[in-house]
Parts: sequence; structure tokens; C-alpha cells
Amino acid sequence: MTISGIVRGKAILLILIGSFFLISAAAVRIVMAETQVKRMEMQQSKQETQKQVVKDTKVVRMKSLFPRPNYDSGWITVKTGDMKEITHNVGGNAENYVVDMQFRGQDDRPLTGGGINAMHYGGDEFVVSDQRRRLGAYWFGLTNKSLYIGRLEHDQFANKIRIRIWVYD
Repeated sequence: MTISGIVRGKAILLILIGSFFLISAAAVRIVMAETQVKRMEMQQSKQETQKQVVKDTKVVRMKSLFPRPNYDSGWITVKTGDMKEITHNVGGNAENYVVDMQFRGQDDRPLTGGGINAMHYGGDEFVVSDQRRRLGAYWFGLTNKSLYIGRLEHDQFANKIRIRIWVYD
């Protein structure tokens, strides 16, 4: 075998190897393209399925899962320094009650204590410039028939008071 024959043989071998790699690379690109097409088809199918599920889904609006109270006093006007008996007649064992008290201020401006609030719930006492200030409202004396509510003498946040009672077993 001559040198030129060896060179020619190597050249042919290199061409064959190069062609193999080109063919392999093309095959890989084809497989990758097919895989991408399959992914896109699957994604499209998934989106269509999701659209169908959304289309077939009925929106059900539920009423509140939180139970209605057994008693709701509505808004009761209470003057400063006043106390009132609230008759609820819920009955049963008062130790199984959950009592909620809400306040409503003079106006509906929340930053001035207006609107629905719980400012100074239970009552607070302050001394400002040697003056004693008592703010807030409270409830006490709960029985299975009634309870008492009171509003302290300097309060400006509880012009109206609302009592709600729930009973649990």
C-alpha cells in the first residue's frame, strides 16, 4: 500500500466518520424536534382539558360556614356613664355561651373611632394632665336570660353596642 493510498483511505474514513456524525446529529435534531412537538401537543391537550374542566365546573356560592348567632341585640344606643340590662332569653347553660360585643362610634370615620370597632373593649382608665379618663364599654352578669352592658363616662367609641351570643354543646 502506498502512502497516497493510506492518505486516501484515511480521508475516506474521515469522510465516513464525519458523515456518520452529521447523520447522527441530524437524527438527534429530528428526535428532539419530535419530542418538542409531542410536548407541545401534550401541553395543548392539557390546556384543552383544563378549559373543559373549567367550562364544566359550576360555581357554587355557599352561605357562610360561620353559624348565625342564637341571639343578636342589634345596635343599642348607650349614653356615657350608662348601664343597661339586655334580656336575651337564650336559655340553656350560660357557661356554654360565646358572647361577642361590638361598638359603633359617632360617625363612620375609622381613624376617629367611628364605624364598627372594639376600642377600649372592657374599659381602660388613663390619667392625662392630672385628669382621670375612663374609656370603653364592657359586659357582665351573664345568665341564661340576660346580661348587663356598661359604657364608661368619657368614652367616645361605643355610642352604640351590639351583643351576639352563640351556644355550643
